[in-house]
Amino acid sequence: MNSSIKIYIPKGKQVEVDYSANADDIRKYIKENPGCTRNEVRKRLYRQYMRLYKYQRELLYSILPERVKQLPGGIQKIDWSARDIEILERAKMAYSRLLFMSEPVRISSSRLMKKSDIHHFGFV
Repeated sequence: MNSSIKIYIPKGKQVEVDYSANADDIRKYIKENPGCTRNEVRKRLYRQYMRLYKYQRELLYSILPERVKQLPGGIQKIDWSARDIEILERAKMAYSRLLFMSEPVRISSSRLMKKSDIHHFGFV
């Protein structure tokens, strides 16, 4: 990607600047990453995005992928029943592993969660 373009404009002179290289970089990124969002494009190609945003906003918006509607506060919908089933299956597997350990161990909820790698669900 051509992000090393440096432009020197002497004071008092008007110069036409071609932003097609920036637009081409963004088009190329979107083509290589078809499921990307506007935010991902902005984060990955910040310089190109900001040049187009500042000087060629209409061109930028015509290139970017469609907006993705989010719920208020950026909350995503979660299928709780599917998540519950997944956690139950993990807990059952961890329980059976704890039962058949060589040394007897106390089976507590925190140990089950630790053995089944459920701590990232926010229960501990």
